[in-house]
Amino acid sequence: FFASLKLYYTMSTFFFKDFGKNAKDIITKDRPLNKQIQVTDNLTPDYQLVLTAKTRGDEVVADAEFTADVPKIGGDVSVSVDSDAGAEFDITICDKLAKGLKLALNVGSSDVVALENQSVSASVEYKYQDKAAVTGKIDFPSGSSTKVDLSAAVFKNSWAFGLSSSCAIQQEFAVACDKVSGGVQYNHPEYFVTALAHRSGAKDVSSEVRYYRKSGDLQIGTEFLYNYTTAATAATVGVAKSCENGVVKAVVGTSGVVGLSWKKRLDANTEVIVGCNADVQRKEYQVGFNLNVTA
Repeated sequence: FFASLKLYYTMSTFFFKDFGKNAKDIITKDRPLNKQIQVTDNLTPDYQLVLTAKTRGDEVVADAEFTADVPKIGGDVSVSVDSDAGAEFDITICDKLAKGLKLALNVGSSDVVALENQSVSASVEYKYQDKAAVTGKIDFPSGSSTKVDLSAAVFKNSWAFGLSSSCAIQQEFAVACDKVSGGVQYNHPEYFVTALAHRSGAKDVSSEVRYYRKSGDLQIGTEFLYNYTTAATAATVGVAKSCENGVVKAVVGTSGVVGLSWKKRLDANTEVIVGCNADVQRKEYQVGFNLNVTA
């Protein structure tokens, strides 16, 4: 029993961005508020085409993404275009130079016809055994500043500790730290507890506490936010229940918004998700659905 329990902990290495992810997913994931249809065609074992059409406000937009697995580089190459003339080119290399190392390059433009808003970003992610995980990303947008994001997490038994920072480097090499975050997470086979603290800009300080628990077919995620600068608070509770007819989820927050969703796999290749948000104070609501089909 103890050997299997120790194995569970050694397999739980994750990045700082994933601190509290289980609870956050219960609260925010799989609750669409727009209409979207996505078709994935696995042309061959090495080539995939994904076509997506969705609403964005009163507009309907579409995009296509082609991905090719390239064994020679130990990763994949993808190209995507959308109906707004935007395009992106991505290269991802995994475990080629070292085990646990992932390298990625992204080149994009919001309008390739007018050559507007070009950006280039490069990122690295590395997991060292079950002891540590680090990330780094540098983004060269078309504006005047370069963005640099760094994070690190270390693990000891059932505990995880992490730090992250986001900085902007101006053309004159002046560095401005936009955000610094720190976190600690306790991992248990049945539940996770996460505490995060953030400092944004010069004065804004806030904290988050997230709790996730799974018991059989029932999952619970909670989040409590507190801003020390403004004294503002917010709390959210999400519950997901798996049953024969799919996964039903309900989310309630102190903001007065109630969210409901239903996720169902109709067959091996088709999945449907229906979601809605109701603002009980403003008496407003949003309804959406996603249809995912794999050919």
